[in-house]
Amino acid sequence: MADLPAPDLQLDSKRKSDCQLVKEILWIALPALIAYLSHIMVEAINLVFVGTLGEANLLASVGIGNMYINVVAYSVIMGLNNGLATFVA
Repeated sequence: MADLPAPDLQLDSKRKSDCQLVKEILWIALPALIAYLSHIMVEAINLVFVGTLGEANLLASVGIGNMYINVVAYSVIMGLNNGLATFVA
């Protein structure tokens, strides 16, 4: 990723092509996309490893643990992020 050139976000007097705009938007969104996919992969890997043990109660407990983390931890993080955005703005 270090070899890729940074997008040119200068406002030009000429209109950029739609393809160029899509490339710039995807370049900006790439870190968020990677973070989201890594979060999904951690949950999936947990389920796969515990699923190989063959016990339904262990698999259910991993599912409930993932759900608890999503509801409690991420909601707190998103709330703090929104509060910080208010102070920064």
